[in-house]
Amino acid sequence: HSASVAGSYGRTRSCDCKAAHVEERKLCVVCGSIYRAELRTCPEDGSMLVIEAEQGEQLRLGHVLGNYRLIRKLGEGGVGSVYEGEHVRLGRKMALKVLHADVASAETIARFFNEARAVNEIKHPNILDVEDFVTADTGEHYLIMELLAGEDLRNVISRDGLLSPSRVTKIGEQVGSALAAIHRAGIVHRDLKPDNVFLTLKDGEEFVKLLDY
Repeated sequence: HSASVAGSYGRTRSCDCKAAHVEERKLCVVCGSIYRAELRTCPEDGSMLVIEAEQGEQLRLGHVLGNYRLIRKLGEGGVGSVYEGEHVRLGRKMALKVLHADVASAETIARFFNEARAVNEIKHPNILDVEDFVTADTGEHYLIMELLAGEDLRNVISRDGLLSPSRVTKIGEQVGSALAAIHRAGIVHRDLKPDNVFLTLKDGEEFVKLLDY
């Protein structure tokens, strides 16, 4: 049979449950209870229910992962995709880096967790803050990181062309300081390139954040 299910942002999509042999369920992100798809609110606390993720499914905008609703896709690489997420109860916006299922081996997951923990302990101002590494009940593995406003160095070079020596020096000093800090922690940056040098503003000055260590 076919059923019409109300999704996030008021969209409606069609689900052929018989063909898929999977009954879509809904989740209360406040109490964690699971309910039938036809319910709209949680009988326990009145919170709006969201569609539960199936392990390995393609994440979609509006989907709730953990406590964060995915608002927009910020980028995608060989290891994972990065989304802007908004906490469903607090309204706080963060960046979520979700590992691709095909690379999420036990070794990769352990490496990302250990390096995220080490970098978080360093707390260097030029290194992207990582708040948490989460393994969801639905199978996804993701980092919760600070959400930055600005652009990467590759975009800056493409738009502005040749940068002034003083600007290059300031950027290089900050990148070098960040690399020295992670090297002291025994971590090697495996993908240093302009795409992973993010430029934002701090106290009116251009400020570097090193990404994807």
